[in-house]
Order: sequence, then C-alpha cells, then structure tokens
Amino acid sequence: MGCPTGVGKGCLPPPTVFRLARQIPRVAQEGCPTSRLTGIATSLPAMDLHTGSGLEDWRTVGKVKLTRWDLWYLMILVRDCGNSWDTLGLHLRKEVDEELSGFRGLDWEAKRSHMEALRKRLESASADPAKLLGKLVESRPILYKARDRLLKRMVPDAYKTPDMVATPRLWMRGMALRGLWFRFPVSPRSFEKVYASEINQRDFYGETASLRLSDRLEERLKRAAKEVGGDAEKRLALYRAGLTAVLDGVERVDDSFGVIGQFYQDVLSHYFEVPWTRTSIEPEVYYRDFLNLATWEDYGFMHGELAPFFRAVPPDHVPLVETILGSIRKELLLREELTHQVERAGDLLNQLHQSTQKRVLSGASRGSGPLGHARSIP
Repeated sequence: MGCPTGVGKGCLPPPTVFRLARQIPRVAQEGCPTSRLTGIATSLPAMDLHTGSGLEDWRTVGKVKLTRWDLWYLMILVRDCGNSWDTLGLHLRKEVDEELSGFRGLDWEAKRSHMEALRKRLESASADPAKLLGKLVESRPILYKARDRLLKRMVPDAYKTPDMVATPRLWMRGMALRGLWFRFPVSPRSFEKVYASEINQRDFYGETASLRLSDRLEERLKRAAKEVGGDAEKRLALYRAGLTAVLDGVERVDDSFGVIGQFYQDVLSHYFEVPWTRTSIEPEVYYRDFLNLATWEDYGFMHGELAPFFRAVPPDHVPLVETILGSIRKELLLREELTHQVERAGDLLNQLHQSTQKRVLSGASRGSGPLGHARSIP
C-alpha cells in the first residue's frame, strides 16, 4: 500500500507503535531437527507444530523467516482454498458480521493484515506455498489447529504477530495523526511534550481528575503560546501538536463533563486563527494534513466546528481541497473495513461544497456573480 497521504516521497515510517510491535518476543528454538513423522526438516517436530502461540519459528526460506502462524495460514490456503489467496480472504471474512463491527471486526482486520503481509513475503521470495508445506500438508492435527485458530477463535493480543498489530487501519490513522509533520516549517513533534507531559502523568483519569487535567492543559498551553509569541510557524506547530496529542490520550480519560472535548475545540479554534499563508508551509501540505486528521477524528470533537476552516479556503484553493478530499476518499474505499472514514471524507467534501455555495450565493446577492450548484457526496 502506497503512502496514504498521497504526497509520495519522504513519507514517514509507520508510527512508534509499529516499531514496538516488531519487538514481540519469539519463543527460542534449538536447532532444526528432522520430523520423525514426515522426514521434513522443521524448526520443531511435526507433532508440535499444532501447538503453541503461533509466534514460534517454523522455518526460513531464503531471507524470509516463517512462524507457526504462517504455517497455519498456508495449511488453510492449500487444503481449503485451492492455493487461492482471494479465497482465503473470503474464508476469514465470512466469520464476521456485515458491518465488520466490534471485536470480531478488529480480529478479522488483524488476520487479514497478516495474510496480506505473508502473501507479499512469499511472492518476493518466489516461494510456492504447497512446496513449502511438503508432506506437512497431510497432517490432520496441524490442519485442525489452523482451522481452529484462524476460522473459529479470535487472536489474543499476546499472540498477535507484528503484522496483526500493524493493520492498515492503525497505519493509516498514524499517518493521519503525524504523517506530514516533517513537511511543516516547524515540526509539531517539538511541541507534543506540552500536552503529553500532563496527559502521561496517569494511566487513567476519572470524571473529577479530568477537570484538573483540563485546567493543567490550559495553563501549559497558555505558557507555551506566550513563549512562541507571534511566530506563526511555531504557533501552527504548537496547536497542531495539540490536535494529535489529545486524540492519543483521550481513551484514558472519562470525559463525562466534556472538558477535554472543550479543550480540544479551543485548540482547534486557535489552529484556524493562525495565519498559515504567511508561513512557508505548502497549501497542499496544510490542507491534506488537516483533512486527513479530520477524517480520522472519531470522538465528535470536530462536529459542527469546521465551518471556519472551510470559510477560510480562498476560491483559488477550492479545487485543490476538493481534489485532496477526493483522493483521501478514494484511498479509504480500497479498505472495506473503513466505511466510517469513507463517510467522514464524503461529509467533509459536502461541507466544502456547502461553504462554496454559500459564498456564491452571498456574492450573487451583491450582484457579483452567477449562482452555482453544490454537489452532494453519498
């Protein structure tokens, strides 16, 4: 999958969470004994290949290391799916409800993510799944385990592979939160500590604690804003960092009083007030970064708050913003599990058209131009 931001070269690597995922410990194996049952060299005797968490090593093909999870995927692929990856994908999908909701939906995303990564690894090594299995394909215990773990059970977090953790959803969300920061004149990353230093003081904030957290965040933001003064590039970075930092920490807060949501909306207002056209940030970067973020903001903090953003889009930038939103929506449509984000991108496009239409109507009422017709995105 290419860079979700559509900017191309210079895309940042996946967020830290993905690098941490690669540090999941593997169970150490000793030697590479030959199976007494099949005569095939494996990293464990065949009688043990239907046990374990799945993270244990199975075998190595060239530079590609395969785990028992990979073995179980290949067993289903060859035995039940006629060596068709598309059919395997359908097998995984049929266990989930139509809306891909809840834990079942997330489990399916994790399993499919590993399947797609495994397919790419084997294709890059020109490895044939059936040949990799050899006589192991006849093992009933391994096939039973594969069907049980892939088609009947959800994968516990402790047993997930790095590819199960780094799902396209998580990767694309990470890109939306921080993916274009390196293109800012001053990176928002340098101001994350303004917010994180307060949010990270506790693992969870109850209702009352959320009030104190909100007060501390407001105070820290006021001090930081005073320090940067009128430097538009630093102010842009300061407030943009807050839009991500709060989203990162909001799951740890009981915001029943709505104070964190209000703080987020205050930061949003400050962000819109920054005269970004006086900075060296490129219009495409400014618009794409924010619209990606708005597409992935799932807490309703931006609901009803984006009119100032769209009103501020000058007429000559409207085609650019329309193109960016269209490309974001097109990228999201490639993943069937991202229906909410697809709808969100369509809603943002509608808001742009409505804002443009109001501008045209206002101009026409003053006799400055003809009426236009806003389009609606389903």
